[in-house]
Amino acid sequence: FKKNGISNSKFTLLVVASAIPDKQMIKLLEGIYQTDMELNFLFVAGRNKTLLKKLESFSSNSRITLKKYAYIDNIASNVLQFKMIQKNKKEYSIYIKFKDESDMMFTFKSIRQ
Repeated sequence: FKKNGISNSKFTLLVVASAIPDKQMIKLLEGIYQTDMELNFLFVAGRNKTLLKKLESFSSNSRITLKKYAYIDNIASNVLQFKMIQKNKKEYSIYIKFKDESDMMFTFKSIRQ
């Protein structure tokens, strides 16, 4: 991570926006910026150039390191293992292990009713 300006001491959140509506992604970012959380926020907009344009108003600050990416064709080449675990009807965990032996675990809840 250090070569990308990402701090290992902060929690890292990776969001790949593929099928998530632009409006929800903007609300997510606005909500995160209103908290006092310190984190690395890695945002992959994919081929959604409109969303990437909308994200121009967001930038890194003293608490949040924001990295914005368009389509990444080699994202899978750095992943050794990927598991998605459904804990219950609305809660999921994603485990990612990278080739450099680092790993990440994300737990999230569905907002759909």
